Amino acid sequence: MPSSCYTRPLKWTTIPALLLLWVSAGYSQTAMDEYRTGRAFAARYQIDTAYHHLQKAVKLSRKSSEGAKALIYLQYGKLLKLKEKTDSSFVYFNKALDTYSKQNNSDSILFVKASIAEVFRFRDNKHKALEYIKEAETLLTPETAPNIMAYYYNRRAGIENMFSNNVYAQKLSEKVIAMQDRVADKETVVYSYNELGAIYEYRVEPEKANAYYMAALRLADTYNLLIPKANVLVNLSRTPDIDGRIKLLEEAFDLSKRTDNLDMQFKIANLLFWPYKEKGDYKKAFEYCYLALYMEEKMYDSRALARTAEIERKYNLSKAQEDLRHKNSEVHSAEKTMILTVIIAALAVIVLFIMVYFYRKTKNNNNILEQLSKENEFLLSEANHRINNNLQLITIMISDEMRKTDVDKHDALNKIMSKVNSIALLHRHLYKADDKRIVNAGKYLREVLSNFSEVFAEQGIKTRFRKEDIYIPNEEAIYMGLLVTELCINSIKHAFTDQQDKLIDFELAIRKDKLIFSFRDNGKRSAGKEIIPKLAQRLCKQLKVNCSTGNDDGFLFYFEK
Repeated sequence: MPSSCYTRPLKWTTIPALLLLWVSAGYSQTAMDEYRTGRAFAARYQIDTAYHHLQKAVKLSRKSSEGAKALIYLQYGKLLKLKEKTDSSFVYFNKALDTYSKQNNSDSILFVKASIAEVFRFRDNKHKALEYIKEAETLLTPETAPNIMAYYYNRRAGIENMFSNNVYAQKLSEKVIAMQDRVADKETVVYSYNELGAIYEYRVEPEKANAYYMAALRLADTYNLLIPKANVLVNLSRTPDIDGRIKLLEEAFDLSKRTDNLDMQFKIANLLFWPYKEKGDYKKAFEYCYLALYMEEKMYDSRALARTAEIERKYNLSKAQEDLRHKNSEVHSAEKTMILTVIIAALAVIVLFIMVYFYRKTKNNNNILEQLSKENEFLLSEANHRINNNLQLITIMISDEMRKTDVDKHDALNKIMSKVNSIALLHRHLYKADDKRIVNAGKYLREVLSNFSEVFAEQGIKTRFRKEDIYIPNEEAIYMGLLVTELCINSIKHAFTDQQDKLIDFELAIRKDKLIFSFRDNGKRSAGKEIIPKLAQRLCKQLKVNCSTGNDDGFLFYFEK
């Protein structure tokens, strides 16, 4: 169950008082100067600058006391989490945890373990997230500092809401709201209101959800919390009113631009593409699509950024030269006009001069536009090529990780790799297609299912796939590909006994102007059991369909659209 639109941003404005005892500990002044400077930049949401200073603080902390190192490691780990470098974040959180464990500092240990649990929640690792948050719970006492207690409740609520129990998540979030006057860290309070809004939105209680979202918005405004406010606005934008959705996302995008959090700017620009496209404003849709591609390249490929900057520089130089020529021409024309007012006979020369001048200007402008169009086509092609390469690299990395990890982790990695392959297949279909708006669902799903052919053969599973050539919008195709992948994985893992004849039957067809999606297995383990695949239900929600399941002779998943 989703808890909020984005992962929880870094809280810099308030750090637990127990962690700020560095004054009397004799730490390295240089390292702590960099630490304080990094915190100051982060409080103003200048994340990249803060990251630079905290990175220097880590390097300079080698000769510092253990307490100073733990404090720097903790803040650096939180910043790495915000930049989605979760592996590195986990390393530095553990370094801080080792020191606080030696000092037997229970409040600090609780805070760090809750932070590590949030890292695993972000990585969708239910087992580890619950393990660390429950370890943190054992350290909670009535004497725990209010900020740390509120932070624990908020992170526990996010984990419970995402993985298991939204009723318990609601109670935890309400605890934070009840104690908000004692909590100096107002970001925690904002995210608790936001969590409650998400819970009631999932329960389809829009009035309550909206009330909590608006409370979060007011509190974020009061304390000028830019990133939390942007997150709340994105949650509020999940409305069927296209104009309202655009207005909220535009405001969130403006807030993200006041920070240097490029990841948030990229995500919101990507979200803005769809309502503008749905509205038919293709100019704006293309603008935000281009912004998203540009920011993705800016984050991951400095060479592409340099090339874009060079194109912009050339364009500006060309425009300046054109403006200068235009001004010179205006002066020349003015002089001509003064002379020709006296000499009537020269009137024809002036008319001819003006015609030639505008003809050349139009021709030059057309040449510039043609050049820019070619450069934009090149950049778009490069972006598609980079996306394809990145998806292949992710698949290779997962395969390499499978070779290194224990066998009991292979199922989870296989599941991730199957979903990445489904997304990569869709991207290849779109990249090769003349019309980027639609996808041949039959052909695409045939390729998705072919990824499981070896597994089917190894486990003796017979298949019967009936698929017609049906063209659907590309945004629906990705959810349908992930849905088929999830259902196949569930059947392979949970449906069959070793002795039975195994069969998976899938049909995609058009009947009476309706798209029919039917997935069935004859698994004896599934027969007679009520099976509710949560991820499949979420994907159906994105497809805006109501699914039904059956369990008479195995497992049946069915919907019409």
